[in-house]
Amino acid sequence: MVARSRFLPLIAVLAGWLAGCGGDPSGGTPAPSAGAVQGPSQRIRYFAGEERREGRVVWKLGAEEANVFPDRKVTEVTEPKIVFYKKGKAVSRLTAKRGRVMDETRDLEAEGHVVVVSLEREERVLTERLKWSNSAGKISSDAAVKQVTPDRVVTGIGFECDPDLTRLDILKDAKAEVKK
Repeated sequence: MVARSRFLPLIAVLAGWLAGCGGDPSGGTPAPSAGAVQGPSQRIRYFAGEERREGRVVWKLGAEEANVFPDRKVTEVTEPKIVFYKKGKAVSRLTAKRGRVMDETRDLEAEGHVVVVSLEREERVLTERLKWSNSAGKISSDAAVKQVTPDRVVTGIGFECDPDLTRLDILKDAKAEVKK
């Protein structure tokens, strides 16, 4: 205990000296410029979150890392894995390279090798980006999409569907290939 107390004054002097080195000559902390990009306020490894409505889980999100940007009201995630629920039952799983959670609406965005797999039947949807509207309870995209089932492959541009991948509507240029 005595050894530690001898070093405290030295540490305090060094900390004061380091704080005074460089930076604003007035001694204050310089304000960020108006166009400066603010870094995240928090960086979280192995992030997990969920959305509930009327006590039931709507979606659960797990990610390798999350960066929270309160000034932009968004949380950016790396390698997100999202499980969607319908009436309390897990119905599909989404994976992607990166994603975002809109902090106010709880809408989700995913991009980079996005794959949504039905947990109820053999079906998957592949695209480069998509959005989840929390208020509408729908998944949608304006990007190229491929729907794969055991008996067919459907491609097109843009889609909208329920979280369990039922009622998937391709918005334009739909082409179907029946498997033999």
